[in-house]
Parts: sequence; C-alpha cells; structure tokens
Amino acid sequence: MMTRWADRAGRIAWVLWAAFGAACTASEGDTGPVTLPPLETGTPREDSGTFPFDTSGDTAPTDESPPHRLLLSQAGTWTLGGASGDPSSMTGTLVVTELLDGDTEAPACLETWALVGTRAATDCDGCAYTFAVEHTRVTTEGACRTPELPETGDVRALGYAASEGRIWWDWYDTGVWVPLWDAERGETADELVFSWETELGVTGEEEE
Repeated sequence: MMTRWADRAGRIAWVLWAAFGAACTASEGDTGPVTLPPLETGTPREDSGTFPFDTSGDTAPTDESPPHRLLLSQAGTWTLGGASGDPSSMTGTLVVTELLDGDTEAPACLETWALVGTRAATDCDGCAYTFAVEHTRVTTEGACRTPELPETGDVRALGYAASEGRIWWDWYDTGVWVPLWDAERGETADELVFSWETELGVTGEEEE
C-alpha cells in the first residue's frame, strides 16, 4: 500500500514540475523578462442600489372552493344463511353511486355488485361473524372515482360487529381491519342493511 501511494506521489510531482518548470524555462526566442500589468490600486465600487419589492399586495379576490361537488355512496344488504345467530354463508348486493352536483337524473357513476360469502375460519376481533365474500360486478354505468372499489372476482374478508353497528374489512388481507360500512339489522332476523356516504369537492374536466 505504501509503495502504491509513493508511486502515485512521484507521478504527481513529475507532472507539476513539467508544467511549472516548462513555464519558467527561457525559450530560444526569449527577449527578456515579461512585464506584468500594474496592480489595480483603485477603490472597488459597491452597488448601493436596492432590489425593488412589490409592497402593493394582491388585492384580487380569492375563491378556493371547488366548482363541483361529488357525492359518493354505497348501500346494500346481506342475507344470512345457516343457523340463526351463527350463519355459515351470506348473499347480498352492493350499489355504488356517484352524483355530480346532486344530479340524480344522470349519475356520474352507477354500479351494481353481487356478493356471495362463506364463513371464515376465524372472526375479526369484536365481530359476530366474518365471511370471505366474492364480488361480481353485474351492471355499470359511467366511470366511478370511488377509491378502492373491488374488481370482479375479488374475495374480501368482511366481518360484522353488532355492538358497533359496522362492517369491517381486512384491508387487502394485511390483517389491518378498517371500517367499511355502517350496518344494522334489516326487517328480518337474517338480513343486514349497510351504507356509506361522503361528499368531495372536484374541479371537473378542463374545457378545450
């Protein structure tokens, strides 16, 4: 290692000597010492100007509210099968709706899903029962913007917590359970009714 560093130091020293030594060696046409230009002895000038700042302020009115409102909603039912209080299966429907600016005549999105589930091996904490539910899209109109909608064939673990009145979802089978829908008993003992709704501000499509 020391020999390698010594060789490198020798090469660097030789290059420096070649560069500076050649500059200091007089050539055949050397006519005498080179006269350097005189040093600048004047006082350097300073720019005393100031950068102009705009202090007038922005007096234009601001409106940060979005021009459109999008209402997202999901609703449906579960029909439980098997023993009362300890169901082994379920069937149901899910309707996904999106309304732009409250236009119920022409929904921005409308989807209907068929749900079929079998009892899971274990229930989520606090859940009365949990199902592995397969989702099948039956009808669709428009392009839905609702996040995390399933795809046809997706199977999701969904559990009903009676004490909370809520259906929970094992988020992408990670073991993290998140609230999905508010739920309550329907008109019959084997029926659950669920729903979810929120409203968002949207800018809409830019005009050409």
